[in-house]
Amino acid sequence: MSRPITYEEFQQRVRRHKPSLLLPAIAETAIRYFDKETWAVDRLRVPWALAEVAKASIVSGNEFRSGAITERDITQICFAYSSLDDPLRKRKPGLSGSLEAFFMRLENSQFAYQLTPFEEIGRIGALFEDVDNLETEIITSEFLGEIIGCTLHDYVNAGIAISSVAQSHGGYFDPTWSVLWDGADSIHARFSMETVSRVFHDHYLTDFESFRKVALQYRQGEQSLRQHEYNPLMSRPFVEMPNGTFLAPQIHLAYRRLTLAAIYYAVVDKLNKENADKFTRDIGLIFQHYVGRQLSIVPGATVVPEIVYDNDQRSVDWIVITNDFVVLVEVKSTRLSHAGRMGDEQLRTEIDRSVGRATKQIERTDRLIADGHPSFKGIPSNLTRYGLFVTLEPYWTETNPYFDRLINPSSVTSTIASSRQIERLVATSIECGDAASVLDGLFKNRTSPPNVQEWLTDGLTLKNPILDRAWTSNPLWDEIFEGD
Repeated sequence: MSRPITYEEFQQRVRRHKPSLLLPAIAETAIRYFDKETWAVDRLRVPWALAEVAKASIVSGNEFRSGAITERDITQICFAYSSLDDPLRKRKPGLSGSLEAFFMRLENSQFAYQLTPFEEIGRIGALFEDVDNLETEIITSEFLGEIIGCTLHDYVNAGIAISSVAQSHGGYFDPTWSVLWDGADSIHARFSMETVSRVFHDHYLTDFESFRKVALQYRQGEQSLRQHEYNPLMSRPFVEMPNGTFLAPQIHLAYRRLTLAAIYYAVVDKLNKENADKFTRDIGLIFQHYVGRQLSIVPGATVVPEIVYDNDQRSVDWIVITNDFVVLVEVKSTRLSHAGRMGDEQLRTEIDRSVGRATKQIERTDRLIADGHPSFKGIPSNLTRYGLFVTLEPYWTETNPYFDRLINPSSVTSTIASSRQIERLVATSIECGDAASVLDGLFKNRTSPPNVQEWLTDGLTLKNPILDRAWTSNPLWDEIFEGD
Protein backbone atom coordinates (compact mmCIF):
# COMPACT_ATOMS: atom_id res chain seq x y z
CA MET A 1 0.00 0.00 0.00
CA SER A 2 2.20 2.80 -1.26
CA ARG A 3 -0.74 5.19 -1.64
CA PRO A 4 -3.05 6.65 1.01
CA ILE A 5 -6.08 4.44 1.53
CA THR A 6 -9.64 5.25 2.52
CA TYR A 7 -11.15 4.24 5.83
CA GLU A 8 -13.46 1.91 3.93
CA GLU A 9 -10.46 0.05 2.52
CA PHE A 10 -8.95 -0.17 6.00
CA GLN A 11 -12.26 -1.51 7.32
CA GLN A 12 -12.37 -4.13 4.57
CA ARG A 13 -8.92 -5.38 5.61
CA VAL A 14 -10.08 -5.66 9.22
CA ARG A 15 -13.30 -7.46 8.21
CA ARG A 16 -11.39 -10.39 6.75
CA HIS A 17 -11.18 -11.75 10.30
CA LYS A 18 -13.92 -12.68 12.73
CA PRO A 19 -13.93 -10.45 15.86
CA SER A 20 -13.76 -13.48 18.14
CA LEU A 21 -10.27 -14.17 16.79
CA LEU A 22 -9.02 -10.70 15.87
CA LEU A 23 -9.88 -8.94 19.13
CA PRO A 24 -7.94 -11.37 21.37
CA ALA A 25 -5.00 -11.11 18.98
CA ILE A 26 -5.15 -7.31 19.20
CA ALA A 27 -5.38 -7.53 23.00
CA GLU A 28 -2.31 -9.76 23.17
CA THR A 29 -0.41 -7.40 20.86
CA ALA A 30 -1.42 -4.35 22.91
CA ILE A 31 -0.09 -6.02 26.06
CA ARG A 32 3.12 -7.13 24.35
CA TYR A 33 3.68 -3.60 23.09
CA PHE A 34 2.37 -1.89 26.21
CA ASP A 35 5.52 0.02 27.15
CA LYS A 36 6.56 3.00 25.07
CA GLU A 37 10.05 1.52 24.74
CA THR A 38 8.55 -1.31 22.66
CA TRP A 39 5.96 0.42 20.47
CA ALA A 40 8.14 3.48 19.83
CA VAL A 41 10.78 1.20 18.33
CA ASP A 42 8.26 -0.90 16.40
CA ARG A 43 6.41 2.22 15.11
CA LEU A 44 3.69 0.08 13.54
CA ARG A 45 1.87 -1.80 16.32
CA VAL A 46 1.33 1.44 18.20
CA PRO A 47 -1.45 1.70 20.81
CA TRP A 48 -3.66 4.16 18.92
CA ALA A 49 -3.58 1.96 15.80
CA LEU A 50 -4.54 -1.14 17.81
CA ALA A 51 -7.41 0.76 19.45
CA GLU A 52 -8.78 1.75 16.04
CA VAL A 53 -8.42 -1.79 14.69
CA ALA A 54 -10.46 -3.05 17.65
CA LYS A 55 -13.13 -0.40 17.04
CA ALA A 56 -13.37 -1.24 13.33
CA SER A 57 -13.67 -4.95 14.11
CA ILE A 58 -16.47 -4.47 16.64
CA VAL A 59 -18.36 -2.03 14.43
CA SER A 60 -18.10 -3.80 11.06
CA GLY A 61 -16.77 -7.31 11.69
CA ASN A 62 -18.80 -10.50 11.69
CA GLU A 63 -18.31 -14.11 12.70
CA PHE A 64 -18.86 -15.49 9.21
CA ARG A 65 -15.16 -15.57 8.39
CA SER A 66 -12.66 -18.39 8.48
CA GLY A 67 -8.97 -18.76 9.11
CA ALA A 68 -6.62 -18.09 11.98
CA ILE A 69 -4.96 -14.76 12.81
CA THR A 70 -1.24 -14.61 12.15
CA GLU A 71 1.38 -12.07 13.17
CA ARG A 72 1.58 -11.12 9.51
CA ASP A 73 -2.14 -10.26 9.55
CA ILE A 74 -1.66 -7.95 12.53
CA THR A 75 1.30 -6.28 10.81
CA GLN A 76 -0.65 -5.79 7.57
CA ILE A 77 -3.67 -4.34 9.37
CA CYS A 78 -1.53 -1.91 11.36
CA PHE A 79 0.26 -0.93 8.16
CA ALA A 80 -3.13 -0.26 6.58
CA TYR A 81 -3.92 2.03 9.51
CA SER A 82 -0.66 3.92 9.01
CA SER A 83 -1.61 4.43 5.34
CA LEU A 84 -4.99 6.04 6.05
CA ASP A 85 -5.72 9.27 4.25
CA ASP A 86 -5.91 12.61 6.07
CA PRO A 87 -7.61 15.93 5.21
CA LEU A 88 -4.14 17.48 4.96
CA ARG A 89 -3.09 15.03 2.24
CA LYS A 90 -6.40 15.57 0.46
CA ARG A 91 -5.78 19.30 0.64
CA LYS A 92 -9.26 19.67 2.03
CA PRO A 93 -10.28 23.34 2.21
CA GLY A 94 -10.87 24.95 5.59
CA LEU A 95 -9.30 24.38 8.97
CA SER A 96 -9.35 20.56 8.92
CA GLY A 97 -6.98 20.54 5.94
CA SER A 98 -4.44 22.82 7.65
CA LEU A 99 -1.15 21.95 9.34
CA GLU A 100 -2.39 23.18 12.72
CA ALA A 101 -5.42 20.86 12.53
CA PHE A 102 -3.24 17.96 11.37
CA PHE A 103 -0.95 18.31 14.37
CA MET A 104 -3.95 18.71 16.68
CA ARG A 105 -5.33 15.37 15.44
CA LEU A 106 -1.96 13.65 15.63
CA GLU A 107 -1.17 14.84 19.15
CA ASN A 108 -4.59 14.12 20.62
CA SER A 109 -4.69 10.62 19.17
CA GLN A 110 -1.17 9.66 20.22
CA PHE A 111 0.23 11.59 23.15
CA ALA A 112 -2.16 10.44 25.88
CA TYR A 113 -0.64 6.96 25.60
CA GLN A 114 2.62 8.39 26.92
CA LEU A 115 1.20 9.51 30.27
CA THR A 116 2.16 7.57 33.38
CA PRO A 117 -0.27 5.96 35.87
CA PHE A 118 1.57 7.67 38.75
CA GLU A 119 0.66 11.16 37.56
CA GLU A 120 -2.86 10.41 36.35
CA ILE A 121 -3.97 8.35 39.35
CA GLY A 122 -2.18 10.57 41.85
CA ARG A 123 -3.84 13.65 40.41
CA ILE A 124 -7.33 12.25 41.01
CA GLY A 125 -6.61 11.83 44.71
CA ALA A 126 -4.80 15.17 44.96
CA LEU A 127 -7.47 17.20 43.15
CA PHE A 128 -10.31 16.08 45.39
CA GLU A 129 -8.30 16.01 48.61
CA ASP A 130 -9.84 19.27 49.92
CA VAL A 131 -13.19 19.12 48.12
CA ASP A 132 -15.28 19.13 51.30
CA ASN A 133 -13.55 22.34 52.43
CA LEU A 134 -14.40 24.28 49.25
CA GLU A 135 -17.54 26.30 48.53
CA THR A 136 -18.75 24.08 45.72
CA GLU A 137 -22.28 24.11 44.33
CA ILE A 138 -22.79 20.38 44.08
CA ILE A 139 -19.58 18.37 44.43
CA THR A 140 -18.83 16.79 47.79
CA SER A 141 -17.25 13.46 48.67
CA GLU A 142 -20.73 12.14 49.44
CA PHE A 143 -22.12 13.38 46.09
CA LEU A 144 -19.32 11.70 44.12
CA GLY A 145 -19.90 8.45 45.99
CA GLU A 146 -23.62 8.49 45.22
CA ILE A 147 -23.11 9.12 41.50
CA ILE A 148 -20.16 6.76 40.93
CA GLY A 149 -21.55 4.04 43.18
CA CYS A 150 -18.64 4.00 45.62
CA THR A 151 -16.11 6.40 47.05
CA LEU A 152 -13.66 7.96 44.61
CA HIS A 153 -10.88 6.13 46.47
CA ASP A 154 -12.63 2.78 45.94
CA TYR A 155 -13.34 3.57 42.29
CA VAL A 156 -9.63 4.08 41.66
CA ASN A 157 -8.71 0.93 43.62
CA ALA A 158 -11.21 -1.12 41.63
CA GLY A 159 -9.96 0.31 38.34
CA ILE A 160 -6.37 -0.54 39.20
CA ALA A 161 -7.37 -4.09 40.10
CA ILE A 162 -9.39 -4.56 36.89
CA SER A 163 -6.70 -3.15 34.59
CA SER A 164 -3.72 -4.89 36.18
CA VAL A 165 -5.42 -8.29 36.34
CA ALA A 166 -6.55 -8.00 32.71
CA GLN A 167 -3.04 -7.02 31.63
CA SER A 168 -1.67 -10.23 33.14
CA HIS A 169 -4.44 -12.39 31.61
CA GLY A 170 -4.30 -11.56 27.92
CA GLY A 171 -6.77 -8.68 28.28
CA TYR A 172 -9.48 -10.84 29.88
CA PHE A 173 -11.17 -10.10 33.19
CA ASP A 174 -14.08 -11.67 35.02
CA PRO A 175 -15.03 -10.56 38.54
CA THR A 176 -16.37 -14.05 39.27
CA TRP A 177 -12.95 -15.73 38.94
CA SER A 178 -12.32 -17.59 42.19
CA VAL A 179 -8.64 -16.63 42.18
CA LEU A 180 -9.69 -13.02 42.73
CA TRP A 181 -11.75 -13.94 45.78
CA ASP A 182 -9.96 -16.78 47.55
CA GLY A 183 -6.61 -16.96 49.29
CA ALA A 184 -4.20 -14.68 51.08
CA ASP A 185 -2.84 -13.30 47.79
CA SER A 186 -6.23 -12.59 46.22
CA ILE A 187 -7.57 -9.14 45.38
CA HIS A 188 -10.39 -9.71 47.90
CA ALA A 189 -7.83 -10.14 50.68
CA ARG A 190 -6.69 -6.56 50.00
CA PHE A 191 -9.84 -4.89 48.70
CA SER A 192 -13.56 -5.61 48.32
CA MET A 193 -14.23 -7.70 45.22
CA GLU A 194 -17.91 -6.75 45.55
CA THR A 195 -16.85 -3.17 44.80
CA VAL A 196 -14.60 -4.30 41.95
CA SER A 197 -17.46 -6.24 40.38
CA ARG A 198 -19.86 -3.31 40.70
CA VAL A 199 -17.40 -0.82 39.19
CA PHE A 200 -16.57 -3.24 36.37
CA HIS A 201 -20.18 -3.70 35.29
CA ASP A 202 -21.18 -0.06 35.84
CA HIS A 203 -18.18 1.67 34.29
CA TYR A 204 -16.03 -0.71 32.23
CA LEU A 205 -18.15 -3.27 30.37
CA THR A 206 -20.23 -3.03 27.20
CA ASP A 207 -21.53 -5.35 24.49
CA PHE A 208 -21.20 -5.28 20.72
CA GLU A 209 -24.68 -3.86 20.09
CA SER A 210 -24.30 -1.01 22.59
CA PHE A 211 -20.81 -0.28 21.29
CA ARG A 212 -22.07 0.01 17.72
CA LYS A 213 -24.86 2.39 18.73
CA VAL A 214 -22.39 4.75 20.42
CA ALA A 215 -19.97 4.56 17.49
CA LEU A 216 -22.76 5.41 15.07
CA GLN A 217 -23.54 8.60 17.00
CA TYR A 218 -20.03 9.89 16.27
CA ARG A 219 -19.81 8.73 12.65
CA GLN A 220 -17.99 11.25 10.44
CA GLY A 221 -19.20 11.98 6.94
CA GLU A 222 -15.66 12.82 5.87
CA GLN A 223 -13.85 9.47 5.40
CA SER A 224 -10.41 10.92 6.06
CA LEU A 225 -11.53 11.76 9.62
CA ARG A 226 -13.04 8.36 10.41
CA GLN A 227 -9.94 7.09 12.25
CA HIS A 228 -10.23 10.09 14.57
CA GLU A 229 -13.86 9.44 15.55
CA TYR A 230 -14.68 8.87 19.18
CA ASN A 231 -13.83 5.30 20.16
CA PRO A 232 -16.41 3.84 22.60
CA LEU A 233 -13.60 1.81 24.17
CA MET A 234 -12.57 5.08 25.80
CA SER A 235 -15.60 4.93 28.08
CA ARG A 236 -16.19 1.16 28.12
CA PRO A 237 -12.84 -0.58 27.51
CA PHE A 238 -14.17 -4.14 27.95
CA VAL A 239 -16.56 -5.88 25.55
CA GLU A 240 -18.52 -9.05 26.07
CA MET A 241 -17.26 -11.50 23.47
CA PRO A 242 -19.50 -13.93 21.52
CA ASN A 243 -18.50 -16.73 23.92
CA GLY A 244 -19.51 -14.68 26.98
CA THR A 245 -16.01 -13.72 28.15
CA PHE A 246 -15.01 -10.12 28.88
CA LEU A 247 -12.06 -8.70 26.94
CA ALA A 248 -10.20 -5.38 26.85
CA PRO A 249 -8.92 -5.25 23.24
CA GLN A 250 -6.64 -2.31 24.10
CA ILE A 251 -5.42 -2.50 27.71
CA HIS A 252 -4.17 1.09 27.65
CA LEU A 253 -7.79 2.25 27.49
CA ALA A 254 -8.64 0.31 30.65
CA TYR A 255 -5.99 2.32 32.50
CA ARG A 256 -7.32 5.49 30.85
CA ARG A 257 -10.50 5.06 32.91
CA LEU A 258 -8.30 6.19 35.82
CA THR A 259 -8.14 9.80 34.69
CA LEU A 260 -10.08 12.88 35.66
CA ALA A 261 -11.63 13.09 32.18
CA ALA A 262 -13.07 9.60 32.56
CA ILE A 263 -14.51 10.40 35.99
CA TYR A 264 -15.88 13.70 34.66
CA TYR A 265 -17.91 11.96 31.98
CA ALA A 266 -18.93 9.11 34.25
CA VAL A 267 -20.59 11.73 36.48
CA VAL A 268 -21.89 14.18 33.86
CA ASP A 269 -23.63 11.42 31.90
CA LYS A 270 -25.84 10.78 34.95
CA LEU A 271 -26.82 14.42 35.61
CA ASN A 272 -29.47 16.68 34.15
CA LYS A 273 -28.29 19.83 32.38
CA GLU A 274 -28.66 22.11 35.41
CA ASN A 275 -26.62 19.84 37.69
CA ALA A 276 -24.13 19.07 34.92
CA ASP A 277 -23.46 22.81 34.60
CA LYS A 278 -22.98 23.07 38.36
CA PHE A 279 -20.64 20.10 38.30
CA THR A 280 -18.58 21.66 35.51
CA ARG A 281 -18.28 24.95 37.40
CA ASP A 282 -17.25 23.05 40.53
CA ILE A 283 -14.51 21.24 38.62
CA GLY A 284 -13.22 24.66 37.58
CA LEU A 285 -13.14 25.83 41.20
CA ILE A 286 -11.48 22.62 42.39
CA PHE A 287 -8.82 22.86 39.70
CA GLN A 288 -8.16 26.53 40.43
CA HIS A 289 -7.65 25.63 44.09
CA TYR A 290 -5.35 22.75 43.08
CA VAL A 291 -3.13 24.99 40.95
CA GLY A 292 -2.87 27.41 43.87
CA ARG A 293 -1.79 24.58 46.16
CA GLN A 294 0.89 23.60 43.67
CA LEU A 295 2.19 27.14 43.22
CA SER A 296 2.23 27.75 46.98
CA ILE A 297 5.03 25.20 47.48
CA VAL A 298 7.35 26.76 44.88
CA PRO A 299 10.45 27.92 46.82
CA GLY A 300 11.25 31.62 46.77
CA ALA A 301 7.88 32.69 45.37
CA THR A 302 4.97 34.61 46.87
CA VAL A 303 1.55 33.52 45.59
CA VAL A 304 -1.35 35.99 45.65
CA PRO A 305 -4.92 34.77 44.98
CA GLU A 306 -7.24 36.58 42.58
CA ILE A 307 -7.84 40.22 43.45
CA VAL A 308 -11.34 41.69 43.47
CA TYR A 309 -11.41 45.28 42.22
CA ASP A 310 -13.97 47.92 41.20
CA ASN A 311 -16.68 46.18 43.25
CA ASP A 312 -17.06 42.82 41.49
CA GLN A 313 -14.30 42.60 38.85
CA ARG A 314 -11.67 39.92 39.26
CA SER A 315 -8.02 39.59 38.26
CA VAL A 316 -6.32 36.43 37.04
CA ASP A 317 -6.69 33.48 39.38
CA TRP A 318 -3.17 33.58 40.82
CA ILE A 319 -0.23 35.99 40.79
CA VAL A 320 3.23 34.53 41.43
CA ILE A 321 5.88 37.03 42.56
CA THR A 322 9.62 36.31 42.53
CA ASN A 323 12.54 38.69 43.02
CA ASP A 324 12.94 39.05 39.27
CA PHE A 325 9.49 38.84 37.66
CA VAL A 326 5.75 38.36 38.12
CA VAL A 327 3.68 35.55 36.59
CA LEU A 328 -0.03 36.15 35.95
CA VAL A 329 -1.73 32.76 36.12
CA GLU A 330 -5.16 32.10 34.63
CA VAL A 331 -6.66 28.65 35.23
CA LYS A 332 -9.25 26.99 33.00
CA SER A 333 -10.77 23.52 33.22
CA THR A 334 -12.45 23.90 29.81
CA ARG A 335 -11.57 20.97 27.58
CA LEU A 336 -11.65 20.75 23.82
CA SER A 337 -14.59 18.84 22.37
CA HIS A 338 -13.86 15.70 20.41
CA ALA A 339 -14.69 17.56 17.19
CA GLY A 340 -12.19 20.24 18.16
CA ARG A 341 -9.50 17.65 18.81
CA MET A 342 -10.12 16.31 15.31
CA GLY A 343 -9.34 19.74 13.87
CA ASP A 344 -12.94 20.47 12.97
CA GLU A 345 -13.97 23.99 11.99
CA GLN A 346 -15.14 24.70 15.53
CA LEU A 347 -11.58 24.33 16.85
CA ARG A 348 -10.90 28.04 16.40
CA THR A 349 -14.05 28.91 18.36
CA GLU A 350 -13.09 26.58 21.19
CA ILE A 351 -9.53 27.89 21.33
CA ASP A 352 -10.84 31.45 21.47
CA ARG A 353 -13.30 30.49 24.21
CA SER A 354 -10.52 29.10 26.40
CA VAL A 355 -7.11 30.47 25.41
CA GLY A 356 -8.57 33.71 24.03
CA ARG A 357 -10.45 34.52 27.22
CA ALA A 358 -7.47 33.62 29.37
CA THR A 359 -5.25 35.89 27.26
CA LYS A 360 -7.66 38.80 27.69
CA GLN A 361 -7.77 38.26 31.45
CA ILE A 362 -3.97 38.19 31.64
CA GLU A 363 -3.70 41.37 29.55
CA ARG A 364 -6.33 43.14 31.66
CA THR A 365 -4.52 42.31 34.90
CA ASP A 366 -1.21 43.36 33.35
CA ARG A 367 -2.65 46.81 32.49
CA LEU A 368 -4.09 47.27 35.97
CA ILE A 369 -0.69 46.59 37.54
CA ALA A 370 1.09 48.85 35.04
CA ASP A 371 -1.40 51.66 35.62
CA GLY A 372 -0.98 51.46 39.41
CA HIS A 373 -4.58 50.52 40.21
CA PRO A 374 -5.01 50.81 44.02
CA SER A 375 -6.23 47.22 44.36
CA PHE A 376 -2.94 45.98 42.92
CA LYS A 377 -0.58 48.10 45.03
CA GLY A 378 0.91 44.94 46.58
CA ILE A 379 2.11 43.69 43.17
CA PRO A 380 5.49 45.11 42.06
CA SER A 381 4.94 47.11 38.87
CA ASN A 382 8.64 47.45 38.08
CA LEU A 383 9.23 43.71 37.44
CA THR A 384 8.83 41.94 34.10
CA ARG A 385 5.43 40.27 33.86
CA TYR A 386 4.65 36.97 32.14
CA GLY A 387 1.36 35.22 31.49
CA LEU A 388 0.64 31.55 32.17
CA PHE A 389 -2.56 29.82 31.05
CA VAL A 390 -3.04 26.52 32.92
CA THR A 391 -5.32 23.83 31.50
CA LEU A 392 -6.69 20.81 33.33
CA GLU A 393 -6.11 18.56 30.31
CA PRO A 394 -3.16 18.88 27.94
CA TYR A 395 -3.55 20.93 24.80
CA TRP A 396 -0.22 19.38 23.75
CA THR A 397 0.91 22.80 22.52
CA GLU A 398 4.52 22.34 23.59
CA THR A 399 5.09 20.11 20.56
CA ASN A 400 2.86 21.87 18.03
CA PRO A 401 4.81 24.53 16.12
CA TYR A 402 1.63 25.66 14.38
CA PHE A 403 -0.58 26.22 17.41
CA ASP A 404 0.12 29.96 17.40
CA ARG A 405 -1.83 30.20 14.16
CA LEU A 406 -4.97 29.42 16.15
CA ILE A 407 -4.58 32.17 18.76
CA ASN A 408 -4.28 35.92 18.68
CA PRO A 409 -0.89 37.27 19.79
CA SER A 410 -0.75 38.63 23.33
CA SER A 411 0.82 41.86 24.53
CA VAL A 412 2.18 39.85 27.48
CA THR A 413 4.78 37.14 26.86
CA SER A 414 2.72 34.06 27.69
CA THR A 415 2.59 30.32 27.39
CA ILE A 416 0.26 27.42 28.11
CA ALA A 417 0.85 24.61 30.59
CA SER A 418 -1.26 21.60 31.52
CA SER A 419 -1.78 20.36 35.07
CA ARG A 420 0.92 17.78 34.39
CA GLN A 421 3.39 20.45 33.34
CA ILE A 422 2.62 22.59 36.39
CA GLU A 423 3.23 19.58 38.62
CA ARG A 424 6.58 18.97 36.92
CA LEU A 425 7.57 22.62 36.99
CA VAL A 426 6.84 22.75 40.71
CA ALA A 427 8.76 19.52 41.31
CA THR A 428 11.70 20.82 39.26
CA SER A 429 11.78 24.13 41.12
CA ILE A 430 11.80 22.28 44.45
CA GLU A 431 14.60 19.96 43.32
CA CYS A 432 16.63 22.89 41.98
CA GLY A 433 15.75 25.15 44.91
CA ASP A 434 15.49 27.98 42.38
CA ALA A 435 12.00 28.80 41.17
CA ALA A 436 13.09 31.90 39.29
CA SER A 437 15.42 30.15 36.84
CA VAL A 438 12.91 27.38 36.11
CA LEU A 439 9.98 29.73 35.50
CA ASP A 440 12.04 32.33 33.69
CA GLY A 441 13.42 29.67 31.36
CA LEU A 442 9.90 28.61 30.45
CA PHE A 443 9.13 32.05 29.02
CA LYS A 444 12.50 33.04 27.62
CA ASN A 445 12.62 29.85 25.54
CA ARG A 446 9.20 30.63 24.09
CA THR A 447 10.49 30.47 20.52
CA SER A 448 11.07 26.72 20.57
CA PRO A 449 7.80 26.03 21.92
CA PRO A 450 8.13 25.57 25.71
CA ASN A 451 8.72 22.10 27.06
CA VAL A 452 9.17 21.43 30.76
CA GLN A 453 11.73 18.71 30.05
CA GLU A 454 14.16 21.34 28.73
CA TRP A 455 14.72 22.60 32.28
CA LEU A 456 15.23 19.27 33.99
CA THR A 457 18.70 18.60 35.34
CA ASP A 458 20.34 15.17 35.18
CA GLY A 459 19.88 13.28 38.41
CA LEU A 460 16.65 15.00 39.50
CA THR A 461 14.17 12.58 41.06
CA LEU A 462 11.34 14.94 40.10
CA LYS A 463 9.00 14.25 43.01
CA ASN A 464 5.94 16.42 43.42
CA PRO A 465 5.01 16.47 47.13
CA ILE A 466 1.26 16.84 46.52
CA LEU A 467 1.12 13.93 44.07
CA ASP A 468 3.38 11.88 46.33
CA ARG A 469 1.06 12.39 49.29
CA ALA A 470 -1.97 11.31 47.26
CA TRP A 471 -0.11 8.26 45.98
CA THR A 472 1.33 7.07 49.28
CA SER A 473 -2.08 7.38 50.95
CA ASN A 474 -2.93 4.05 49.33
CA PRO A 475 -0.42 1.18 49.76
CA LEU A 476 -2.30 -0.88 47.13
CA TRP A 477 -1.16 1.50 44.39
CA ASP A 478 2.50 1.01 45.22
CA GLU A 479 2.04 -2.75 45.40
CA ILE A 480 0.56 -2.96 41.90
CA PHE A 481 2.69 -0.29 40.27
CA GLU A 482 5.94 -1.15 42.03
CA GLY A 483 8.83 0.22 40.01
CA ASP A 484 6.64 2.36 37.72
